[in-house]
Amino acid sequence: MFSKHNKVKELAVYFAATPDVSCSVTNNKKFEPIGVSAVKTYKYKVNNMEILYNKWFVEAFESAQKMNLPGCERHNKLVQGSGVCVSSPELGLSVFHGKDAQDIIDAYESGCDTQLYGIKMQKQK
Repeated sequence: MFSKHNKVKELAVYFAATPDVSCSVTNNKKFEPIGVSAVKTYKYKVNNMEILYNKWFVEAFESAQKMNLPGCERHNKLVQGSGVCVSSPELGLSVFHGKDAQDIIDAYESGCDTQLYGIKMQKQK
């Protein structure tokens, strides 16, 4: 039998495939950059549900990695100790860690080019 937590995850993953997902990626100033890595906040809204998480990002990752720049090892990883927050008025707030968090991230990022979007957002500021 599904728990409420499992139901929230399944709905979040299911809604990721719908065409009306809105996405925003912004720099998170609460975290100091480490080397060439900085924290970005990813926020998705779909069907009265909000998915929010903080993840390390390195612009031009492949080039930075080839040059062995510090901070590259953090790229594309959740901020340590954080998770993926899913909230909706009907189901409340749920926080996912580990494999559940990665499943949600993969569902949303596969449908939207957030890496490119993150770079565009950074350059606009």
